[in-house]
Amino acid sequence: MKILEATAGGRSYWHDKEHPETVFMDMRVEHDAGFTFEGYDIENCDSSHPGNYRILPDLQADYRNLPFPDGTFDLVVFDPPHLTTNNGMKKLSGIMQRKYGTLQAETWPRDLKLAFDELFRVMCDHATLNFKFNDYSIGFEQILNVIPQQPLYGTTIKSAKHETRWLAFNKPMEMRSE
Repeated sequence: MKILEATAGGRSYWHDKEHPETVFMDMRVEHDAGFTFEGYDIENCDSSHPGNYRILPDLQADYRNLPFPDGTFDLVVFDPPHLTTNNGMKKLSGIMQRKYGTLQAETWPRDLKLAFDELFRVMCDHATLNFKFNDYSIGFEQILNVIPQQPLYGTTIKSAKHETRWLAFNKPMEMRSE
């Protein structure tokens, strides 16, 4: 099985952070000793320097323009930034922006549409895409309007002011090679 983690960040929710069948990809590389969360309970800290959070992907690439052939992956995981700023990823400040990155306020719909098109393109015909998103800056209805198909299943009820949802998609029929 080949797995793509398209926005790996610090691999926070991965139990096996070195899973051998997974390509951990991110557009950022961050291992600067000055990038610290001292005093915060952040997962995946470097044990030799507690407080240093690292983003060290196997491959540095942009999820809107993937360097893989069509039909490469059996499973895709996509957890894009859920915060928006006027300058996107150009200047990140604060713990949440530094840890998770940001979407550009003016272009996020186009950027997420491009991402889904690319992720569906690199999926095998019967692959699954797991999508994680928090509605802090952008509501789920807005997100669902950008995605080119309905999810198969996932969180459907909002239980808090802001919440993280997981949704699952299959490759759209019109994009399959069979």
